[in-house]
Amino acid sequence: MKRRSTELQKLEKPEDIRRLNHLHKSLKEKVLVINMDESEVWEWLSFFKETFLDQLQGYLPKSSTEHPVVIEKEGFQLRGQYCRTGLMLHAVDSADFSETDFMIKSIDLPVDCPADGEDINVLGEVDKSPCGNVRQEKFIRLSRSVREVFWAQPLRRFMHGFCLFREEFELWLFDRSGAYGSGLLSIVDDKEILIRAISSYFLMSDEELGRDMSILQNGEDKFVQFPKSGNIEGPSYEIKSKPVVRPMGLVSQGATYYETKDESTVIKYSWSKPKKDTEAELLNIASSVPGVVNCLNSEIVYETKSHLDGLDLSQATHWKLNTDKKYIMKSTHVNLTAKPSMERNRRLTRIAMTPRGRKIYSSGSILDFVAGIRDAIKGHEGLVGKGILHGDISEGNIILLKPTPDSDLHGMLIDLDQSFKMKRNPDEENDGFLTGTVKFMALERLHWAAYSNLPIRRTCRHDLESFFYVFIVGYIEYELVIGRKPQNVDNWCQKTFEDCYNRKLCNIYSLRRLLDQFTPCFEGLKELAIKLVAILFHDYRDEPYTETPLDCGSMCREMILAFEKTVEDIRGKIILKPHESIALSSSSVANNLNIFSWKNQEQSIHITSKLEHDTGFSSSVSISQNCYQAEITPHVFRFEVETNH
Repeated sequence: MKRRSTELQKLEKPEDIRRLNHLHKSLKEKVLVINMDESEVWEWLSFFKETFLDQLQGYLPKSSTEHPVVIEKEGFQLRGQYCRTGLMLHAVDSADFSETDFMIKSIDLPVDCPADGEDINVLGEVDKSPCGNVRQEKFIRLSRSVREVFWAQPLRRFMHGFCLFREEFELWLFDRSGAYGSGLLSIVDDKEILIRAISSYFLMSDEELGRDMSILQNGEDKFVQFPKSGNIEGPSYEIKSKPVVRPMGLVSQGATYYETKDESTVIKYSWSKPKKDTEAELLNIASSVPGVVNCLNSEIVYETKSHLDGLDLSQATHWKLNTDKKYIMKSTHVNLTAKPSMERNRRLTRIAMTPRGRKIYSSGSILDFVAGIRDAIKGHEGLVGKGILHGDISEGNIILLKPTPDSDLHGMLIDLDQSFKMKRNPDEENDGFLTGTVKFMALERLHWAAYSNLPIRRTCRHDLESFFYVFIVGYIEYELVIGRKPQNVDNWCQKTFEDCYNRKLCNIYSLRRLLDQFTPCFEGLKELAIKLVAILFHDYRDEPYTETPLDCGSMCREMILAFEKTVEDIRGKIILKPHESIALSSSSVANNLNIFSWKNQEQSIHITSKLEHDTGFSSSVSISQNCYQAEITPHVFRFEVETNH
């Protein structure tokens, strides 16, 4: 692992360690040796901390004459304390950290204080032997706990962990790009490395532990400060204490959103590979496009190479955890590596953007829903006009707006993390990854993911097809009818890519069956659904048309016109005429009316692979990198229906 300071290097010299060992010949029962059982390991850990590390609490006093520290320097302090979490009976937040054997938390916290995810610095696992499946099981359990810490600390840059066995140990470093391990090391031959690691965990600063340093705090108030531009002071935004959106998975882009206190601006953090077309650059190019969010300020906050530079990945090997099958789960984004790469640098970017909108599944009316998608398609058309392809159309990347006297916009596109300039080299665009949101992915892309080793190049047609799936998901999932079982199309993003492709293809073939799943409030939109299918798939009696035409512009304009006509019909009350007694309202709770509130978080996280759920990784996580990654994103969908009598 990377050494953190020159002072620690002085403390870690082998001759110093041997000198200290010599002082403890009379304490053989406290020397770390092989074949120690778990209780003996804990006795040794306690002895080591109390004898050597506790002397470093506060400003350094005169050290023990019997067991002196190697180096004395004022300010070189103990910052962590450990607890044996296996003895704790409480679960914290959504995670039960009592499963984890070993935890280091801040020394400022009371010893008996329950630790939640925000307090944890380092996690560890202890077991007898790494033989059989024990090593994998311990890694899975450690990864599951690390994932919960990253959920509680969404801007966490990296995290240290370890697994300790009777004869061997393994050090781990986790970040948003994957997990990096030392491989199994001998307790006898590599004892000094273990001593160094344990000591460092207790002495590291917040920055060295991988905690976020980018949000400023003044009492209870939190601020985001952007850098200067020349002599002009950078803008500062006061933000709410908790993010409005945070990633559920460990290996992901880690997109995290904070609202400003005045609710006019959103601050977005996300991890991405260094590339030519950054989200901020693309947003600036599209600044004049209606229907696309505006970028106010941006900066690069951190790069993973800062903590990975000390790791030699040239000889790194992949650790295959279970299967070569490409299993997926209900997720927001998927990045599936088609070929391994040791280039793991990621950049954490911060962007201030406006306006602040609301998610499409919070639509207050059918008009909001339809007009919001229409305006998002118009925004997409504007992006294409600027030579930019969005590349990840999904319900999470469309926001709804309240029209104003100056603007009649109902919807906007956000999140250009996966976007790119359409005229660039195809090899640069593919980059060995299938990117996007599986549930809303075009049939042609799913087919290539299922049956080819390389992803197909993204096109405008693929994005337009994804808009259609956003529409389909809305009319099936966003309303719960009393006396009717909740409907969904979660099978579009479960099990393998082959399964997803075949199920979605069957739904297009069996359009009538799909239309039967329309909920009452959306009944009047069936004509629009039929029209969109005709535009996108043509005459599909033999096979749906899924290829990209030479002119996607005409396909896009046809879709916009179809939505425009539907909006006019809704405003003219032509649509919903059979259901005039039903109107959507956001004030149903106050009026004590019927609330149709769909599926909860537990129901919406449908896991098809236990390994992926447990670790946040997929079937091929390696010591050097993950070969496949997915992110679990539960949503709470709510439509509230007011009945007029």
